[in-house]
Amino acid sequence: MKEKIKAFAKTLQIEFTGIAPAEPMNELREILQDRRRTFGLPAFEEPDLEKRTVPERTLPGAKSIVVCLFPYHSELCAAQNLAKFAQIPDYHTVVMERLEKLCGFIKGLFPKANLAPFVDTGPLADKYLAFQAGLGFFGKNTLLINEIYGSYVFVGYIVTNLPLEPDTPSDKTCMGCGKCLALCPGRALSGGGLNAFRCVSYITQLKEADAKQKKILSAQQSVYGCDVCQEVCPHNQDIPQTPIDEWKQPKLTSLEQEKISAMSKREFKRIYKEYPFSWRGKDALLKNFEK
Repeated sequence: MKEKIKAFAKTLQIEFTGIAPAEPMNELREILQDRRRTFGLPAFEEPDLEKRTVPERTLPGAKSIVVCLFPYHSELCAAQNLAKFAQIPDYHTVVMERLEKLCGFIKGLFPKANLAPFVDTGPLADKYLAFQAGLGFFGKNTLLINEIYGSYVFVGYIVTNLPLEPDTPSDKTCMGCGKCLALCPGRALSGGGLNAFRCVSYITQLKEADAKQKKILSAQQSVYGCDVCQEVCPHNQDIPQTPIDEWKQPKLTSLEQEKISAMSKREFKRIYKEYPFSWRGKDALLKNFEK
């Protein structure tokens, strides 16, 4: 059953698929509790720890979670003022289309299967699920690192009531060079994990930034996202190009302040609707140009 699912996933350009158990993630719960006590609750994170760590809350009767990796690295994505993930068509759309096809295949094999696909917007901690499914290990930058594609990966998952055999988590660890900690523009990384409130990628997604966050933004070039902790990581050197057709060539490499300022909000949404930053709107991006 599991091998059939993985084999079909490969026909969808999903090279890495694993199975995580649909059990309460008690270790993760403790990690999240400690992080929230230390740094606070980020704006985009599910506040209910039960929903974040108990798959049954997402799908009653859940027994397994099919986890898929979607690499997006491309050498053609130039380091200008957009992170690599923001230069390509919105991963939410691209990933969900493939997950829905995978759900259709599984439903064909097992008509009574209950399937709930998610990408990024689901309540469960997707990077932790990918770790449990044996698809990678964690770096000091808190990102999941795949042995082949490094940390330039999106995670999609399907919670199901099918009893699939779980895969074994990786026992590997990152090299521990510490470059991500030392070179993070916002000094957001420490032994306590990621302080999202100092992370450039997080700040660029906020509608408003406080004085400290504005100072962090003014000292670097990105207006949406940040790749520094990935660019300096040894695990991301000489990695293959993305196998996903839609992401093999970037559609957009940078944004211009004057051009965006001259647009109406409706024009902004229309012109950039296929990119992952469009949901944030014109005003949120314009604040990131301020120096």
